[in-house]
Order: sequence, then structure tokens, then C-alpha cells
Amino acid sequence: MNLKKSINKTIFLMSAIILITSCSSNVSSNENVSDPTKEMEVNQNWLQEKSDSIQLEGKTNFETLIPDYDSFENTGYYNLPKNENENFKYNKPIINFFLATTDTDTEFRFCPNAFITYGGEDWLFINSLYIKIGEEVEQFPSIDQIRNVQSGSVTEIVPISFDSEESILFLSKVFSGNPVEIRFGSDSPKAEDRLLTDKELKGLKKILLAYRYMYQNNLLEQPPKI
Repeated sequence: MNLKKSINKTIFLMSAIILITSCSSNVSSNENVSDPTKEMEVNQNWLQEKSDSIQLEGKTNFETLIPDYDSFENTGYYNLPKNENENFKYNKPIINFFLATTDTDTEFRFCPNAFITYGGEDWLFINSLYIKIGEEVEQFPSIDQIRNVQSGSVTEIVPISFDSEESILFLSKVFSGNPVEIRFGSDSPKAEDRLLTDKELKGLKKILLAYRYMYQNNLLEQPPKI
């Protein structure tokens, strides 16, 4: 699936975030935040499973997302608030999670997405994202890569789409309590493995619960109200 049309506006927004957050102090990723979903049972029926507490948490998360919709290109986004995203960091790829629709050539439907962003002296040429939860590993190829040169440094934005139910069910294992390790698929030896940060984990969980709420309430094919 090609999201090239649907990421035009987001590229601009990410560029603004890069300029702003690269000059600001880092927000600690070790916030002392309790996990309201720690009792969640993760299984193959995660999307269909009925649970009032999970449904309420998903509704709460959905209502805190920031909607954006372009009626000309028939694309839409639900973004995490800026203070709940990882700050852009030079020489350190980070992941921001959000919900986005497909482009105008396919059915309008929201699905979880991610942007891998970084900046530095050299491009890493990231082409995929590997996620390991427990002993299970899945690879998610990138849709496109956006590379820019700013003030003598390079930046790269790598969109990743989790657009199948199998992918979303795999990601739901993030609630199992196992560490989540990631690897950036790249030909560069500088792309190192690491664990998701606390803030990235929180963002992924929030997006997944919001998606689950939208799935169960037939909201995935409706443009956001802004």
C-alpha cells in the first residue's frame, strides 16, 4: 500500500517538529505513569473481545487524539498529542505512532502507522522495522522514505503501515508485559537494535486501544470530525 499522497501534510508537520524539538530540551521518557491496561488478556480475539474496561480506555484514548482531515485528497490522521510523542533526536532514530487513512486510490480506512525519524551526518537508509515481542518477530517494510538536507545535516522520515489484522493482533502482544525490541532494517551498520522507550510503548498502546475502539464502533471508514 502506498501512502505517498497521504503523508504530504504530515511531512510538513514532522519537519516543523524536527525544527522545534531539536532546539528544545528533551522530555524524560521515564515518566512514572501507571499502565491502565496491565490486566488486558491478549489473544487471537483481541479486536472482537468484549470488555467494558478496555472499551472505556479505548474511547478515552481516542478522544485525546488530534484529528486532521484533507477533503481534497480524502485522507485523514489521528495523531498523538505532541507531548506524548518522542522528541526528534539527531543520530538517534525514534518512532512516533498515529492512525492514518490510505490514499485516494484505495478504500478510506484508518490503520495504525508509524514514522521512524532521525537526523545526523549520514543517512541510515532504513527500509523496514523489525519488532520482537517475547520470542516472536515480525518485519514491517517501509512504504516510502523521505530524505532532506537541513543546515548541513540530513534527516530521514520512514513511514511504516500496520494495515492488516494479523499485524495489529501481533502488535497487541505489547500488552503482554514482555520487552519490545526493535531493529531498523538497513544496509548501514549504524542502525542498532534497541528496546522501545517508555514513551514509544505508551504511544503504541494508546494508538492500538484507540484503533480497537474505532474497530468495534464502525469508525474506521469515517473521516475525522475537526
